[in-house]
Amino acid sequence: VGVLYFLFGTEMQSLVMNVLPVMGFSGNLMILVGSIFCLSVPEQTRARRLLIGAVVGFGCKLIFSGSVFFDPGILGLPLALFLKLAGNIGLILFALALRKLLLYVNRPEQMFKVYCLLGSTVLFLMGSWCMELVADLG
Repeated sequence: VGVLYFLFGTEMQSLVMNVLPVMGFSGNLMILVGSIFCLSVPEQTRARRLLIGAVVGFGCKLIFSGSVFFDPGILGLPLALFLKLAGNIGLILFALALRKLLLYVNRPEQMFKVYCLLGSTVLFLMGSWCMELVADLG
């Protein structure tokens, strides 16, 4: 029974380790394409600069996830952390651009969703940094 458990456990781990990078890369690609489409908002929203920053950040995140998908050892640790941080800053900039867009279309009742996105992004960043700190110390 122990051998079967080990065999099933390693096969499942192998499957998960092969599927997760593909999902991460495709998800980051969709986020980048969606934020590029958002650049077509009117200039009166005054959100274009935030969206350009978000596109740059999402592009960095795509490069990071692509390097993890194709060749995990190609990036050094400082560059990988910079690309990851730029992607997270891009998400914050995108949420701030959504805030400006909601104010432009006069939908302040939807602001709670933007604030939830900002809050969950900050919590995700804190959790991610804590996990990396624990992994580095352990």
